[in-house]
Amino acid sequence: MSGALKSGLLFAVVGFFAFIVFTIVPSMLSIPILGLCICGPLAVVLNGIASGYFGVQWNTNKAGVGSGVLAGTISGIGILLGSLILFIGLWLFFRMISQENPELLRAAIEQAIRQQRTEVDITVEEVEQLMGLGLAMMGFCFGLLGLVLSLAFGAVGGWIATSRRPADPTAPTPFEPPSFGPPPLSPS
Repeated sequence: MSGALKSGLLFAVVGFFAFIVFTIVPSMLSIPILGLCICGPLAVVLNGIASGYFGVQWNTNKAGVGSGVLAGTISGIGILLGSLILFIGLWLFFRMISQENPELLRAAIEQAIRQQRTEVDITVEEVEQLMGLGLAMMGFCFGLLGLVLSLAFGAVGGWIATSRRPADPTAPTPFEPPSFGPPPLSPS
């Protein structure tokens, strides 16, 4: 198993849990946008850099940035799955609340429908179905963004690892061409 694959699989598991934790915990402690737009993507970026770095370090000496990109992509798949599970879990949480106290959720949805200034006739049941579909699509979109960020920053981590690698001692040393002195004067 190559170093890029090992690193990618390891950081896919780390990224799966990191995205969920760094998105939910700040959202519960303060404003929800903090976890979703700052802490979650920051965890994805750091995970991508680490997976790319170790993907190159754990590979052969000839491994380049491509190994970091591969490791970042594999770890991004874990982040995509974590995002999907997070948002589907939120939808299940809303369903659980609606089953425990259906009048509370129904009243909140009816109030939101009344506040909209449209002539579209929409029922509470349709809004509940749209919430489930919307949260699943939102999870997929945030997961796709996490995948792309992890891929890009896996390349950054791979570049950092290749730039810090010591020079190959078996490589030939560059030499300067011999000097022949000034060019001869032409006879005139």
